Amino acid sequence: MGGFFHGWRRKTSVMTLLLALVLVGGWFRSLVICDWICFRSSKERVHTFSSNSSELIWIRRGGDATPNLYGTMEPGRDLLNQITIEHHWSLCGFHVVKGVVDGIDVPIAFWTIPYWPVVLSLTLFSAYLLFEKPGLTIPKIVSEHPIPDETGQSFTPGQQRSPLR
Repeated sequence: MGGFFHGWRRKTSVMTLLLALVLVGGWFRSLVICDWICFRSSKERVHTFSSNSSELIWIRRGGDATPNLYGTMEPGRDLLNQITIEHHWSLCGFHVVKGVVDGIDVPIAFWTIPYWPVVLSLTLFSAYLLFEKPGLTIPKIVSEHPIPDETGQSFTPGQQRSPLR
């Protein structure tokens, strides 16, 4: 078993697969419960990272309210109902939304990334590293036959040449 983990490709493949499995666990957990963590990057900016309804969400909002550091709540997508949307871009489950929180006029932006493309790409990369055969290296061939140089004298590779006269 110890011979299986020789080389960087196998080690990287196993670590990538373990990361994909951790994300699958987060994916299934996000279907049952919403986890989030907040931090402040400046006096006017609060960031929230959340795992909710099969998506990873990053929310950036203004305001001077002190956020809770972390928490859990029921999963759902009621955030769109609480903001006035100024810009919304969506493609294959990816979303970028910018707007203003209703009632308190606080600017907000959030980005959502579904779990499935992250898990799928990590799994495919892991499979590639695990099952792809490494490229063949061409060994350097050292000739034992004398090679004539530009003066017509023969020498063997590795042998010192005599100075030209």
